[in-house]
Amino acid sequence: MQAQESNFIAVGAQPCDVEGILAVFEQNRFDPSLLPREVESIRADLQDFIVVKTASGELLGCAALKADSKQIAEILSVGVLPTRQGKGVGSLLIRECERLAQARGYQRLWLATMKPDYFACFGYRRFSKWKLPARVLLRKLRLVLKQPVARWWPELLGPMFFMERSLGPE
Repeated sequence: MQAQESNFIAVGAQPCDVEGILAVFEQNRFDPSLLPREVESIRADLQDFIVVKTASGELLGCAALKADSKQIAEILSVGVLPTRQGKGVGSLLIRECERLAQARGYQRLWLATMKPDYFACFGYRRFSKWKLPARVLLRKLRLVLKQPVARWWPELLGPMFFMERSLGPE
């Protein structure tokens, strides 16, 4: 898997990328829309991560594509270094997640975000989280409960929007 845009490239994450992914989360620690991840969590889910790097190998951003079923996958952990935001890194991450999802045969992608206008630009539409299977909602709840207690209520009751996009014919 490899997608390129101007001076950077999207590739599947490798073990050597864990520190760079952690740096993305650390530099975005005050962004309430990006849940922090522990190093163990990143290592356990490394096969789900896509990273964007410069030609020299500097990691600029990350996203993960998590399968929920044979038909549905979630895009999560989308983060870009603050100094590189607004330069197409996030866009490349989303397009690469979509390309990979199509290659794997998923029919629908979904995500939870506090930035619905950004994802609407990619064709994502709001939907009720209650449309998701119970096991998916439980997985999301477990992820929230691993966060510091101060983040629980904003994540559970705050301005989180669930959005989806069909990958097949409409």
